[in-house]
Amino acid sequence: MHRWNDHHRLVIGTNYSNSEQVLPSLIAQLKARYPEMNILARVAPSNQLNRMLMDNELDIALMGSAPEHELFSCRHLGSDRFVAVLPPKHPLTEKEQVSLQDLTAMPFFAREPGSANRMIVDDALALAGVDITPLVESTSVHYIIHAVARQAGASILPERVVSVEAAQGMVATRPIDAPGFVRDTYIVWRKSHYLTPVMHEIIDLLRQLAEQTQA
Repeated sequence: MHRWNDHHRLVIGTNYSNSEQVLPSLIAQLKARYPEMNILARVAPSNQLNRMLMDNELDIALMGSAPEHELFSCRHLGSDRFVAVLPPKHPLTEKEQVSLQDLTAMPFFAREPGSANRMIVDDALALAGVDITPLVESTSVHYIIHAVARQAGASILPERVVSVEAAQGMVATRPIDAPGFVRDTYIVWRKSHYLTPVMHEIIDLLRQLAEQTQA
């Protein structure tokens, strides 16, 4: 297995949201600074990333929830709120914010069980005492967004994940009138992995990129 003091090998794990928002810029900047470094990125739900870290298959991971296992260390990179994602001309778009009861009346598209996004949404719904049974569960954020755009229903997603499509008018987003709909991003590694100067630089770079995507 590769080690963190081997500057020629780095395996990064990331959940689906960060694979689109942070990972491309991270890889580009790392390749510019360390052209000899062999970088491998693995995209998976947070529950699988936990297992891969446990099995020593990753050097570092970007996740939407803090790991609970004592073998891991983590640093908080930032937060992003969840919003209701609606068809662009749906009557609910006339409201400044929507309630969870509003969403129960619509077909609902959800991320797959085990993903950090799904766990956050399920926990927030449980906190509010609201039950929403998904019509579709999908690993693809793009599928969910395009399904909503075609008037098929609604979803709840992190705001920056859907920001481009919202700006283009493909979908509309509205704040949710309920607590708990916030996603944190963490960088996670095994405590047994020594933080070399290169890894400290990677952590600082990830923090900068996370701040840029939230600006």
